[in-house]
Amino acid sequence: MDGLEIYLMQLLNHIKAVRKLPLIYALMTGKRTGQAVQEAHLFKMKHLFGLTPKLKEAEFFACVDRLAEQGWVRVSEAGCISVRETADERFERPDWQGFLIQKRAHNFFLRLLLASQVISQRQHGRVHYLPAVRDKAVQFHIKEWLRGSQNFQLTERLREELVNWLGHSEIKYPELVAFRLSGGEWIGLTEEQLYERCGLSYWDGYFEWLYAIHFLFQHQADFPILQSLMPAPELAMTSSGTATFLQMNEVAGIEQLAGLRHLKQSTIEDHLVEIQATFPGKNFEGLPDQAVCQEIAQGSFTSLKEIKTHYPDLSYFEIRMAVVKGAR
Repeated sequence: MDGLEIYLMQLLNHIKAVRKLPLIYALMTGKRTGQAVQEAHLFKMKHLFGLTPKLKEAEFFACVDRLAEQGWVRVSEAGCISVRETADERFERPDWQGFLIQKRAHNFFLRLLLASQVISQRQHGRVHYLPAVRDKAVQFHIKEWLRGSQNFQLTERLREELVNWLGHSEIKYPELVAFRLSGGEWIGLTEEQLYERCGLSYWDGYFEWLYAIHFLFQHQADFPILQSLMPAPELAMTSSGTATFLQMNEVAGIEQLAGLRHLKQSTIEDHLVEIQATFPGKNFEGLPDQAVCQEIAQGSFTSLKEIKTHYPDLSYFEIRMAVVKGAR
């Protein structure tokens, strides 16, 4: 199995139930639909959520077909389910946090590519060069970042943090990050060039690179310069959910928030579930008693309906809030 097949199997092994292929695809690509968010938390696999945001649909279905032909999964009109257990240490490593990091990992890396290039070229006295990243939003961010980092030690501090990060024993292929960086006469290699150089398939190389980024996010307090390049947590959210999050303090209660946003109350509730999942350390409106959240988290429920049977006094909105609050 390559990395993509193993990743898909890890998700299916967590679910242990028949699920439609579009939902599985949403879990892999990080589509924050109401069902995908609650399933990721219900089955305690939010750390694996959305690790392949650029996965093409055709490649996903081809992967499912290969696993079905090899007898690893069973596909029917009802959906897909794993029929054999897999164990792979790469997805059992403790620093995966797919739901909380998601696209922030990719945005951070673009910022790092450009920041390191600009700092290096400044050190070499060059003002004319092709930027490593053409994205205007990234370029603007780095301009503002540099303006707020007027420190003659910035170059040395960034270099020191990169060495400490990539030299950690958990990072198996530091070159997947280091050799992507440009500076001076050096032009960073493409990811495909690096995977070939390291003798890795595309997906095996991709997941090793991604894990290095997740590890950094999990230990960001030890790397203040690199931390300053990381996008805010709410940037992992849907645009509509982010808008609700930014306006929450302007009104009191879900009804008023729905009126302010000109949305249905059920839509605002979807946003609150996403917000609670994004900021698990905080408590938002609709969250049941902490003891109830812990009981639900410790249970082995496979559906919201099953939870409702055990807690008939809770609304489905409250159940969803409890699920995303208490999951790993």
